[in-house]
Amino acid sequence: MIRSSRKLTSVRITSKPISILTAITILICLAPCFASAAAPPASLDAPPHFGVTYNSGSSFNLYISASDSIRDYIIRQVEDNSDDPYSGGKTLYYQVDDKINNGSWQYTSAWDSPKTVPDSQKNRYYIPCRHGECYAGSGVAYLSHLFSDEAVINAISDSGWDYFSSNTITFRARFAQSFDNGDTYVLSPWSKEFVLSANVKLDAEKMINHAPTLKGAEISMHGDTPFLAVKLDKPPQDIGDLNAAAGGSIGAEIWLRKQGDKDFKNIHYWWVSNESIEFKTANYFDDYKDHYEEAAYEIKVRYFLDLRKYRQSGHYNSSNAVNIYSPFSNVISHNIPAWSNASSWATEELKKADDSGLIPEILKGADLTKPITREEFCELALLLYEKTTGKSPAPASSNPFTDTNNPQILKAFALGITQGTSATTFSPQVLINREQCATMLFRTIKAIHPDGDYSIAGIKDFPDQEDISSFAVEGTKFMSKLGIIKGDNNGNFMPKAITPAQTAAGYGMATREAALLMGVRTYDKMDEIKVSSGDTTSGNTSSSIAGTWVMGTLTGGNFNAKTGKYEGGMSGLGMMYTFNPDGTYTALAIWSEAIWITGRYSIKDGVLTLTNRTSENSDDNGKTWGTKETIPDASAYFDVGTDESGKYLLLGEEGAAPPFTDKKNALKYSLKELSQSQEKTTGESQKSTPSIIGIWQNGGMIGHTFDVTKGTFRYNSGVGQRYVFKEDGTFTSSIVSGYGNMASIIGTYTVKDDKIFFLNQRSKVSNDYGDTWKEGNAPPDISYYYVFETDNSDAFLIIDLEDVVPPLDTETNAVRYCLMDE
Repeated sequence: MIRSSRKLTSVRITSKPISILTAITILICLAPCFASAAAPPASLDAPPHFGVTYNSGSSFNLYISASDSIRDYIIRQVEDNSDDPYSGGKTLYYQVDDKINNGSWQYTSAWDSPKTVPDSQKNRYYIPCRHGECYAGSGVAYLSHLFSDEAVINAISDSGWDYFSSNTITFRARFAQSFDNGDTYVLSPWSKEFVLSANVKLDAEKMINHAPTLKGAEISMHGDTPFLAVKLDKPPQDIGDLNAAAGGSIGAEIWLRKQGDKDFKNIHYWWVSNESIEFKTANYFDDYKDHYEEAAYEIKVRYFLDLRKYRQSGHYNSSNAVNIYSPFSNVISHNIPAWSNASSWATEELKKADDSGLIPEILKGADLTKPITREEFCELALLLYEKTTGKSPAPASSNPFTDTNNPQILKAFALGITQGTSATTFSPQVLINREQCATMLFRTIKAIHPDGDYSIAGIKDFPDQEDISSFAVEGTKFMSKLGIIKGDNNGNFMPKAITPAQTAAGYGMATREAALLMGVRTYDKMDEIKVSSGDTTSGNTSSSIAGTWVMGTLTGGNFNAKTGKYEGGMSGLGMMYTFNPDGTYTALAIWSEAIWITGRYSIKDGVLTLTNRTSENSDDNGKTWGTKETIPDASAYFDVGTDESGKYLLLGEEGAAPPFTDKKNALKYSLKELSQSQEKTTGESQKSTPSIIGIWQNGGMIGHTFDVTKGTFRYNSGVGQRYVFKEDGTFTSSIVSGYGNMASIIGTYTVKDDKIFFLNQRSKVSNDYGDTWKEGNAPPDISYYYVFETDNSDAFLIIDLEDVVPPLDTETNAVRYCLMDE
């Protein structure tokens, strides 16, 4: 049960409030600013990253980064002043607000006046902020400039970091920028609150698990001296937040491999606040002293953080570096071919794979016409996972294989991409066949989008289906369904060799180039796969946890749809969550007493957040309930998976982050599968209404047929809309609006009370009467009120027109669908 009222990303520990003053600090560019024709922004985004670290003694380190609106303005300045070498700089001002423990913010309306923004400050802090190079930095703020209360200053100075073991200081920042020499100011919203406390710790190892994006790596000459200019993309959100919390201490390691070298070497590092890193390279290219532009090399980058720089990690007093690392970036090659040999028909897609960073190191410079080994394909599949997610898993903690210690294989094993050829062998040098390729890629996709729709219903057997191993049936059909792995001209999948003659001829084997093409085609399909998976983890509400989840031994139970409460009849002990598709939820816990909770939920970035919560207690198994009480919001990391017992939900305990282990740092809830009729009898909709299963049509569509495999339909004539609701919880919708315009929608549905919830929707559209179809936008999850109506024994389904409230009227706010006999 989630009990914490603390957000995982912002935790406050309350004690006696102390009055403090607020610091207004300044972010200023070293380069002078010149007038620009670029129109100044009317509004500014909040600082995307802001953090504060405590320096031993009497000061803090403030770290802030420029928002996209500032970046855009600087870009326009550069474009409008292309001849001005200083046009890319900008002086940025910002204010800082703070409070101690559960005290009040120091902000007053006077802060919005040009007289106090920013002229009232004792000190100015500055960093270089320049187009294409630097958009973040830090400055030192002394206690005497932040606090006027001498007792506060003395308490912090005397106790040092120990002060933060029992106290917290919460900070926030906002830009206060003038574009007319101080006459007026544009104020941004406040940044996300930053809590400085010894007891509030970010999960640094999880947050750094994002690969950098390398945009360029070129040798340039400064006089007679060669420099290597490395350009990085803007850091991901987690990296920026962690960097701010660590005072700008995340660095970027630059790794180089010259032509002829077997391995990359770490040759330089610099700080992530600089997105353009330039350093001397003469020592690395002695062979090219007279023609550095002909140097042949490869560059890749990774983030690193010495945890001693992040006090809350607990490594502050370590004598040796405690470095943690991100996955490596994409590789940029200069004058080094990605392969030594390849077929002409594969070259175009191989170049695409190379540009996307999908050729693993083990295949760089190789003859791609040769068959691929299990080890090589495993590295290819893992790289696909890392490039798609931007994350890299840890290798399996215990190596089960006696014939390899390749960490890439052990990472893939930890993800479930590979299972080895036996309990103790991986067989790295054994050549891989087509059905094994399909299976490994299928597992990779499922690792990337674990909640995906991987149905192969309606996919016909291949002519050589009997030759496909049982373990590969699902993977081969799904990869064929996506069009990633194709068969021969007769439709045969050619899974593997089954005769000595086929073995001798290499039948069913995959070449390196064919495997790379499978990888890049899968990469290109990821957006389509994500849409079909219903993966909305970056949104606010997701259907991925919709359903009823039970932990413990709870069974049975009666619910009252009118009161929305449990009324007894359940046996056992434990807890049950029901997450509804409309973003509401209920929770029932039965221990020494019954607790009933209602509220709303949302999920984002792997965190489940519960809000608007009220609870009631019962000590007589639900017969009577106490007074409704408001309880604080709560949040926890979560994970959804499937094992031999079915689908499960792991809810992290307070402060815990993945990976999760049941009863160690998380509690495991099992999905309680309910049919539509069962849902109604459990009280989610206790109305005596008929099932909506069937075919319902509005308008005059005639001769309708729907191809579920293709997701499209054909008809003879007419206009209108048709719904087909199936017993398995899926539906199809056909829409004909005239003039050749048509739309097909497939998805899943649930029924609760007076509403139909449409989920996981995908669409296709046609404007030529269905002769050709293309992918449409993915419709969002949505719900509609509905009622039934009968007329002379005919049944009708009335569905609202969106955002209406019953009663439903087919003349004003609803549409009537007839039950079809087909």
